[in-house]
Amino acid sequence: MSLTANIDPTENAFTGNPVYLSVETTSMATYNIMYFVNFEFMRSIFTGNGNGSFKVNIAEVLETLFVDIPPLTDSSEMLISLSDKRYNKAVVTITLQNEEEETATLVVTAWRGGISKRAFKKLHEEGHVWREILNGIKEVGILEMEIYLLENRLFMIVETPEDFNWDESMAKLAKLPKQEEWEALTGKYQKTKDGATSSEKWRLMERIFHLY
Repeated sequence: MSLTANIDPTENAFTGNPVYLSVETTSMATYNIMYFVNFEFMRSIFTGNGNGSFKVNIAEVLETLFVDIPPLTDSSEMLISLSDKRYNKAVVTITLQNEEEETATLVVTAWRGGISKRAFKKLHEEGHVWREILNGIKEVGILEMEIYLLENRLFMIVETPEDFNWDESMAKLAKLPKQEEWEALTGKYQKTKDGATSSEKWRLMERIFHLY
């Protein structure tokens, strides 16, 4: 009989980034995510279970702890009161128990912020990508483009003519209208240096296997 659990990152976690609860258990285990309401009582916000070795991303669950930031008005003298914990901080307790009644408890401080996957996906939805960006992709010779997202990794597939030169096309793309502004905007959600161009973010991969 055994039950172990950990949270990554430990102690402090941004809800816009992945927050992983990892569990090892020899029988079905139930986990309960709770937080203190007004420092008086614990409120459960999510319950789940699993068996064996399992790992779950609880970032979106933690994000529900925060109230929406109120819209600004012309008379607003400050943006957000950082001392108001409803907007930016919550101390979360995760309790676990398996069928052998073994228990474990984890505590993490959740913070609003990080790299929001939902915001990044929203930027790429139909109707949200700037027209200049779509035109630029076509102008440099790319026929079709697909981008896939897995956790914090992006994978791009492009269809191009046979004589397509990646380096030359990316250099041309960087100089087209609105491209620099788009890279700066999307760069807020990417692990890259400030001012990075498309050619610096997107690198050619070596194919090591194919099956037709």
